[in-house]
Amino acid sequence: MEGTDEYRALRAAVHPMAQLMRQHAATPGIELEFRLGRIDAGTGRWTSDMGFTVHDTFLARCAAPPAHHAPAALRFGPWSEHVDFAYSLDDGRAVRTRVTYDASTCTVARASVCKRRVETIEAAIEGTPFAVRLDASIEEPVEDASLPEAAEPTRVAISQRCSAAYGRRGSGAPLWRYDATMQWAGASHSAAEHLQRSSSTAPAYMMELEFTGKVDDTEAYGAERLVVSGLLKVMDIVGAGDATLALRGR
Repeated sequence: MEGTDEYRALRAAVHPMAQLMRQHAATPGIELEFRLGRIDAGTGRWTSDMGFTVHDTFLARCAAPPAHHAPAALRFGPWSEHVDFAYSLDDGRAVRTRVTYDASTCTVARASVCKRRVETIEAAIEGTPFAVRLDASIEEPVEDASLPEAAEPTRVAISQRCSAAYGRRGSGAPLWRYDATMQWAGASHSAAEHLQRSSSTAPAYMMELEFTGKVDDTEAYGAERLVVSGLLKVMDIVGAGDATLALRGR
């Protein structure tokens, strides 16, 4: 890991995650995302729900003036809402149809994909209840002509999300995108909507960091440096930038 020795606490995770990034960076339709989660103290299972406090504290830090130690140039845009319908086609493919309403134009957009997780590497942030995952997934667009006229969803999720771009490539495009999400999910749209409207039900609070660079950026910066950068960014969300990582499930 040339150039990353100063981050010895991350070493257990950096090498396998960098291998994953190098292996899949050029794959068409690939998504490389760092996801924050909690480890249940009783079962040891992962959950992507970070809770309100972590979510709100980080967004408040980013909205604060630089004197309050907000991450430099990290500003989140407005909140938007979309609804994801998950169901299966007759050929067995799992499909997600996302419906997004644009209030500024009073239009509705719909896009359907088959999303397939290729590989996941998970590491616990020692001394905390948190963990971080690097997920490699492939999204393949599905044309409307391939979809049934009606389908029974297996899961419906209503999400409210705001995002922030960070870092610049040579072209000026960002290397990273932060996504902060509040989500209500149920077996049907009415069930998810009921949860959203209920004052006694909290949403799941999720934080993700997606690598939005290209394969050229992986070669230019080096996969190890990009992984270290991504890990430090997501660990900073929970104030654990100096913690040690330990691989889970390997």
